[in-house]
Amino acid sequence: MENLLKNGERSKSDAVFPLGLNIDGKTFWADLEGPSMASILLDGASGSDKSVLLRAIVMGLLLCAPRDSVALTLIDPKLVTFTDMKDLRCLE
Repeated sequence: MENLLKNGERSKSDAVFPLGLNIDGKTFWADLEGPSMASILLDGASGSDKSVLLRAIVMGLLLCAPRDSVALTLIDPKLVTFTDMKDLRCLE
């Protein structure tokens, strides 16, 4: 994660998180304030690491946004995926 945070040009927005590397090896930043990110739909078969991506998004937002400016509501119907994140102040 540290390499992602240092590599590439970041948006001025506080609602950004590193999504991965582009073909040039620079960090691709997803900006939730941008018009193309009004919603995110994740799809995939069981075991395709959708929850890993969601965890990375939450941690990326927490690392990039100013302290106490992130508030999220995560619904975990199985009550197993995000239990270790229950004590984060940003989650309700």
